[in-house]
Amino acid sequence: ATRHGGKLTDTKLLMLGAGETGKSTFFRQVRILYSGGFKDDERQRLKDLIFTNVIVNIGMLIDAARLFRLALQPDNMPRAERMLRMSENEQVFINNPELFTQEVATDITLLWTDEAIRRAYARRNEFQLYDSAA
Repeated sequence: ATRHGGKLTDTKLLMLGAGETGKSTFFRQVRILYSGGFKDDERQRLKDLIFTNVIVNIGMLIDAARLFRLALQPDNMPRAERMLRMSENEQVFINNPELFTQEVATDITLLWTDEAIRRAYARRNEFQLYDSAA
């Protein structure tokens, strides 16, 4: 809102762009810089969204590794199956943040160190992967 001739007016901005190009990120940054940041409930929602994006992205990387016929280390196969099941039900995790356990974090960390996942990530231009994975 700005003052114009003693009258308070709103300024509106229309942001156009393809998906995953940073429109929401831009508005979050403006809010942090000029509006005092986020309330606790908004912060929790964003935290849950970040966790969900991590799970969905690791699922996409596992699918891509399979598509490219990149073999995961045998120890990581059960982890990959768990993460794929989780990534297929992303809506469940948005509403149940307690499902993001230390075991889930460990699974993701160990999968990320797998050479097949790293090689799939190196080929991310060949499949759909959210920009937030970078």
